[in-house]
Amino acid sequence: MSTRDAYEPRRRLRGIYGRLGVCLLVIVAFATGVDGAEKTGRVGGGVKITDIEGEYEFLLQQRRDNQENKPGGQQRRSSELITEQNIGLNADGYIYHPNLFEFSLGGLFGLSQFSFEDNFQGRDRNNGSVVEFNFDGTFARKKNHPGSVFARRYRAFEPRPFLSSIEQTNTSYGGMWQYLGEDFTTNIRFDHSVVDQDALGDDVSDRRRTNDQLRWDTRYSINDYSRVGLTYKHRSVDEEPFASDFDVEEVILSHQLEFGSDKQHNLDSGLRYFKQDGSFNLERIQLREMLRMKHSETLSSSHQFEWINRTQTDDIGGDSVRESSFSIDSSLRHKLYDNLVTHVGALLQTQELGASAQVDRFGARAGFDYYRNNPWGVLTANYGVNLSRVDRQGENQRITVFDESRTFLDPQPIIFSDPKIEIPSFNLTSLDELVRFQPGLDYTVTRFADQIEIRRVPTGQIADGEAVLIDFTAPTGGSFLLDTISQHFSLRQAFKSGFSPYYLLNVQRQSVSSPDADFTAPEDLTAHLLGLEYRRGGYRASVEYEDHDSSIRPFVAVRLRGDYNHHFVDGASLGLSANWTTVEFGSVEERETTFFTVGGRYRKPITKRLTAEASARYRTMEDSPNRNDTGIDMDLALEYWVRSTEVRASYEFQSFETEFTNSDSSMLLLSIRRRF
Repeated sequence: MSTRDAYEPRRRLRGIYGRLGVCLLVIVAFATGVDGAEKTGRVGGGVKITDIEGEYEFLLQQRRDNQENKPGGQQRRSSELITEQNIGLNADGYIYHPNLFEFSLGGLFGLSQFSFEDNFQGRDRNNGSVVEFNFDGTFARKKNHPGSVFARRYRAFEPRPFLSSIEQTNTSYGGMWQYLGEDFTTNIRFDHSVVDQDALGDDVSDRRRTNDQLRWDTRYSINDYSRVGLTYKHRSVDEEPFASDFDVEEVILSHQLEFGSDKQHNLDSGLRYFKQDGSFNLERIQLREMLRMKHSETLSSSHQFEWINRTQTDDIGGDSVRESSFSIDSSLRHKLYDNLVTHVGALLQTQELGASAQVDRFGARAGFDYYRNNPWGVLTANYGVNLSRVDRQGENQRITVFDESRTFLDPQPIIFSDPKIEIPSFNLTSLDELVRFQPGLDYTVTRFADQIEIRRVPTGQIADGEAVLIDFTAPTGGSFLLDTISQHFSLRQAFKSGFSPYYLLNVQRQSVSSPDADFTAPEDLTAHLLGLEYRRGGYRASVEYEDHDSSIRPFVAVRLRGDYNHHFVDGASLGLSANWTTVEFGSVEERETTFFTVGGRYRKPITKRLTAEASARYRTMEDSPNRNDTGIDMDLALEYWVRSTEVRASYEFQSFETEFTNSDSSMLLLSIRRRF
């Protein structure tokens, strides 16, 4: 179990029981007029409380971290202790009538104490108060003009492996109003949120992010086959201490039309205006038409036209971009037989990048998808071929890319095939943009002769399988003509016995003709992947062999995976998994990477009221000649509940060793909750 997983019950606890603290005294006043046995009653002023519930909560978290620098023998030790005692009160009710105004409100109040000690930073102790609240109100919910309002605040200590925890407080309020007519609907929503992040130690600065959002949606049905829509969005973001702030305005006009003898065709039209001012300036006008036609039961087509005009500037260092472009993309799909579908398509796009460059793209594609039931199981196959030409004429430029989404999946790093990307320009954030990851602590960037690799640090804040947003600046340009022919083919036979052998082939041939294509390197590749998968009940196993012959980055990989999941009749459950991967690169810089991980989780109800859960995971990675690391993650959790009392205790231990450091971390978490 990861640190985040161990802390998840506490987050859920806060999400459910963190209520509107400002109204706590009002609830207490209401409670004086409520019958204690029935928990319902009417309070003066036409307010009726339908339910009241209280809660006592005790939380304790203790962590100890040790990190030793092998070359210098320097050792860093830190420990922290967090305790909280809280009382919450929650109430549901309405004013005069549930259809007039119905509400749910409550508050959580208490005291918190924490201490953080570091042999480098010294010792810090602090006492504080806990104030959390939640208020949800709905008025006229059965009318055609309902609305709602909300106000929330919740807080939690986010543990970070080998670093001090961060106290994160989220405060938000807003409201929504709707008009629901037969042919006309309108929805207006406003949200204001503030996220404060305060570290117990001095390793990072305190952070604050303020976000205001306003959205207006209107839809009108001209008739049963024609509808128009108007959307307006405003967003304002201010982030400290990074001096990152921007305002966004967006207007979208849309139209949907169904036509044809049986209304089998449809046309979606959209005109979008987007403007962002601040540390990153962008103005864009976009027109898009999407036509889908069903010519017969076996033949259909789709056609898309898009026109874009945009201007982009930023404070990171990229050049200003002025772009005007249009594209046409058409495809035809034919169902020749019930088990054979063929498809063809073509693309035409032209871009004018101000007076500095023009890019023309031409493409064509064709392929088929096939499946067949046979006496042994199911046979599936598909094939596709793509031909494209890129004709670029113009000067070199430095382009900044914002919010490119990538996912970390061990053992593979995130790879950028352009080695000329400026490494200092990399900026990684979480998908919700609340966490800005730190290089060296959360991820590492390594430049090779033919690519750039970003690897997550296992002891950092990025989890395996987590998606992140990446900003970077890269040079591009020159005048060149790039031709590409690519083909792919796959074949799989799924046998009834559970075995499924499969084969994948990818072939690409590129040629570039240019006297100054400084930032474009053609790649020829032929990749064969042969695999065998087995599934039966709770068992799943697979083996793969891949020969990736590339003119830029050739490699040979072998992958073995397996997992087993089982639920026992006594309510216990068991999960086991293992993964072994070796990749041998054969390029300018020869490397061999071997990754192995094995783990398991077991959960068992000992009695009707007591449940135990244990998990362990071991991983090792050898990436010669760059790095070697080994890690162990173990945890044990006990859950006990009786009547209105719930107790949860968990202990987690982590150890991680590299060529340069040896680190271990332990955490004890105790939670007691009593409802009344």
